[in-house]
Amino acid sequence: MSTHWIDTWPRTLGALEGPVLSLYVNLRPADGEDAVLAARVRAENAMRRADVPEDLRKYVLARIQQDPPNRYGRAMVLFAAEDPEEFFEVRFLQVDLPLPGRADGALARWSEPYVTPLLLVRDDYERYAVVVMDRERWRYFQVYLGEIEEVKEAFFDVDTSEWRKLTEPAQGGSPMYGTGLGKDLFEDRVEGWVRRFYKKAADLLERTMAKHRARRLILCGPEERRAEFESVLPRTLQDRVAARLPAPPKLDASPGEVLKHVANAVEEAEHAGELELVDRIREEGLGGLNQVLHELQQGRIYVLAVAWTPEILNETVYRCGWNGYVAATEAGARAFCAGQGEPEAVPLDEVLPDLVVRHGCRLEFMRDEPMARLVEELDGIGGLRRW
Repeated sequence: MSTHWIDTWPRTLGALEGPVLSLYVNLRPADGEDAVLAARVRAENAMRRADVPEDLRKYVLARIQQDPPNRYGRAMVLFAAEDPEEFFEVRFLQVDLPLPGRADGALARWSEPYVTPLLLVRDDYERYAVVVMDRERWRYFQVYLGEIEEVKEAFFDVDTSEWRKLTEPAQGGSPMYGTGLGKDLFEDRVEGWVRRFYKKAADLLERTMAKHRARRLILCGPEERRAEFESVLPRTLQDRVAARLPAPPKLDASPGEVLKHVANAVEEAEHAGELELVDRIREEGLGGLNQVLHELQQGRIYVLAVAWTPEILNETVYRCGWNGYVAATEAGARAFCAGQGEPEAVPLDEVLPDLVVRHGCRLEFMRDEPMARLVEELDGIGGLRRW
């Protein structure tokens, strides 16, 4: 999958010396024919704000003009040294980057490599395993960050010849998993080799999901087959089933066709997961900016939910320059500054990503209904405690 780089780049970039351009640009499909110009304007404005050297700015803008980034995805991530011949890397994502306080959807830094947005987008999306059981074979796909990859070796150790016999039409054209003779034959076989087949496939699935760090599972296939297979899954996998769908209408569907087939289910699962998180925070966690900031910096929060709204993200907080402590009020911050200067007023979105990364917390941005509930019930920000 082309998103593998998101796991390795933060370490690779950390080895670079000297100031580096870190540039993040969300590419808006709605820009249409003006997409290239819009991307150039956003990138240029962000680089000017960051005081990026003029020659490097011109080089980056020329590259955007020559090879329009909107051809490749919804967001562009670019890192470059002052001499781009020494280091210049660009990648694309199929999802929006978490740049909530940037009205123009672009952020640049001219400093040490700034990888926080990469870490946030990596943690904000779940990895989905998709198992497709069609008449020919079993296939495993992984969906992550709006992209899909087929893991072809996942079910290599399963003999699918018997599976094909089971799913081929019976005499008269009725599928064996229907009613009458076909159903009777299925029930006769299920206690024997079919059961062993499913258990072998379940074991391989569990190992493959662990290897590829997939957290959610979507099962695609004939309803009765899905139910039988799900019944032999370990409880840990049963709890991760996010959706149950028929097989894609086309045999030997391409990865892109499979992605289109499951896209709505992934979106619905993400939405349901966000609502569930808001419920858990309301029942077990804490809310409100003052308390959340304090508990976060004590290392007590492991999941943080923030409403994706300007009223919350642009809220003023106060940061101590010498130790980086952030408080919701100026008086609260001054107590931690220990006489080492006055706290600085900054917007929440400027400090929140770094706080989350520094204290090992997962950040979840909430939109739509989960966002509205988070604002109404928890003042727009809440978290779950480690203990």
